[in-house]
Amino acid sequence: MFAESGTHNRVWHRYALLKIARMVAEEDKKPIDPRVIEYTDYHDKLIGEVGDSDDATPGYHWVFYDAAMAIYNHTGDWDAFLKNKGFTETLNRYVEMVSPSGACVTFASCSGWPEVGQSMWQYEWMSRLTKDGRYRWTSHRIAEYYYNHLDYRANQYHLPYDTARNNFVMAYLLADDTVPPKPPTHTSRVTWRHPLRKVPLERLRARPGTGPHEMVPDEWIPDKVLLSTSNNAQDLWGMVELLPRAGHGGEVPGNIVALMQHDSALLAGQGYYENTPDFQNLLWIEDLDGLAADPREMTTAVPIYVDDPAFTFVRIVTEAYQHLPVTYTRDILFYKNGFMVVKDRAKFDSTMKVRLGPCFQTRCLGPQSGENWFNAYYDDLWYTGLGLGRGVQAIRNPAWDLLVYFTPREGRKHTVLDRYLENPYRNSPIQMRQVWQGMVRAGQEITFTTVLLPHTPSITPKDFIEPPADSKAPKYIEVARDDDGVTVIKAVSEMDPVNHLRYETWVMLNDTGQSVKAGPIESDGLLAVVGHNPNGNIQHRAVAGGKLLRYRDNDESGQARKVELRSIQVPVELQK
Repeated sequence: MFAESGTHNRVWHRYALLKIARMVAEEDKKPIDPRVIEYTDYHDKLIGEVGDSDDATPGYHWVFYDAAMAIYNHTGDWDAFLKNKGFTETLNRYVEMVSPSGACVTFASCSGWPEVGQSMWQYEWMSRLTKDGRYRWTSHRIAEYYYNHLDYRANQYHLPYDTARNNFVMAYLLADDTVPPKPPTHTSRVTWRHPLRKVPLERLRARPGTGPHEMVPDEWIPDKVLLSTSNNAQDLWGMVELLPRAGHGGEVPGNIVALMQHDSALLAGQGYYENTPDFQNLLWIEDLDGLAADPREMTTAVPIYVDDPAFTFVRIVTEAYQHLPVTYTRDILFYKNGFMVVKDRAKFDSTMKVRLGPCFQTRCLGPQSGENWFNAYYDDLWYTGLGLGRGVQAIRNPAWDLLVYFTPREGRKHTVLDRYLENPYRNSPIQMRQVWQGMVRAGQEITFTTVLLPHTPSITPKDFIEPPADSKAPKYIEVARDDDGVTVIKAVSEMDPVNHLRYETWVMLNDTGQSVKAGPIESDGLLAVVGHNPNGNIQHRAVAGGKLLRYRDNDESGQARKVELRSIQVPVELQK
């Protein structure tokens, strides 16, 4: 019982059991092993300050809560639970991570979307304790997702389905109907958590069994970016990883953990599987000589974060990326209910022989793909316990597709790698990638641009890129300019495939610091956006980090929203 110490998940079990045993012994005036006293006193302070476990995964989230509940179920003093600042801060973060459709999306090591349904009743219990309607609203969304998607088939392991039924019963029994459900904020936002730091060697020697990392209770770092259109279950929603390191997870800051629209997963994590960049929706750098390395800790910053009524823009900068002498910058433009533009920039600090490029993962490809674009989708979401093939469970995924479009550049190749046979239980076995290979020198930068466009399923997705000659439909993606300094792209999004209500949007990403004209748009901002409604009228004009906006030779500067570029700041309530 005393074999491990720290803030990781296995310690929580030991701590809770020993804490309760000590309480019972004290109540019965029984002798207590001094090791129990020392262990619980030590972890009362260590765990009590953070109220969380090291493990940043939606499955391991609940290890801490189960252990804490065991203690407070024994004492019955739930007021003391609520007074624990760490517990409430942690749960406030968890409840933000559920999609508006109720999907508990996976990231890092967990056994898939069905495993976290117990949060349905745990949020009802928290709503009863706190009278906070956000927990009830989220619990109801999880219930809806379960009801609509969890598919029990005769050839599937029955336990997830059985557990879901138990979760519904528990949620019903624990619910407080006097608390009205309250939706969370509908805007995009950033979550925060305590950073993981290496435990000094002297402490490891003094206390054998201490985990090599533990959380720092008086510091905060950005955890996830939640990209939100609204609280409507059908609208575009996504999640992006910001942590440079996390327990039971990889070192994959910038990874697009999930993308959903029409209640359908368009990008999804691997589950309890690989946590390296080549299995994520992320830039992957291969050191072909195996000689380059950077001894510094990998660190992540978010120097620019903008949330506008029409879009969210975030810049993520990672130093010593993949423990290489590389600074990795990922710009993400999330156009609400429309599409995403992702620009990746790798700046090298030394000469290297490399192969690099952005990867995107999926389950299915087709029915058509092109030289630099792929049509991707998930027929089902597949998961299994601990990634071992035990208890295979498929979740229904509504039909909705994702066009993955790599902007063409000279010297780039496009590859597909189907790794299904390596592990048939992997959720996203197919890798799509744009690749550049060669020697880079210190100070050199290489950039890549990708457009992610959700769309209605089509037998001929090629028509979105190259419409037939007799068609009145527009090109859904056009590139006016794309290089290291400037990207100008048009994307056409369509939420209603019956009435063909199309929204044309032009986007400029401009890192030159000067006014640039390309295609129909001219601006001096870091970011400029012009969006049309289905009637062709302009409904959104915005410039971030600039003042000038000209569009189709008309000066739109006066009507454009001027958006200030800001870095993210730790919320005031977390600084108390």
